[in-house]
Amino acid sequence: MKTLESIFSEIKENGVITKQQLQLLKNRSNKQQQDVIDYDWLESIGDGYGIPLTEGQGVQGLNWLKKFIKKNGESNVYGYRELEIIGNASPSDFVFKGFYDAGNGWARSFLPIYQLNGMEYIPMKEPYIVG
Repeated sequence: MKTLESIFSEIKENGVITKQQLQLLKNRSNKQQQDVIDYDWLESIGDGYGIPLTEGQGVQGLNWLKKFIKKNGESNVYGYRELEIIGNASPSDFVFKGFYDAGNGWARSFLPIYQLNGMEYIPMKEPYIVG
């Protein structure tokens, strides 16, 4: 079983976070009921702007975000700013920013926070825009 330190060093060495690493960190956070990310370490990666995702994750994320845009270009989920950001984004623009606790008072449920060209969101049933 990989230690957190070995996962963090792999991420720092590669300069990106893979889907498997992200899932492992999320699962450990939820199992331990506490965020396992060291945010001081996270700020040391990518000039403090988060950890870039792999190209494949970026493609998958962009396709998922575009799913909520109607054929006529409108959306019930996004405003003008978000539509503009998604329309001009490329798969290499995605960054992992940490975890959000979407749990309730009894149980914690950590979900990843992603950033795309200034728009921060949490993938839930539909994107939850936080910034």
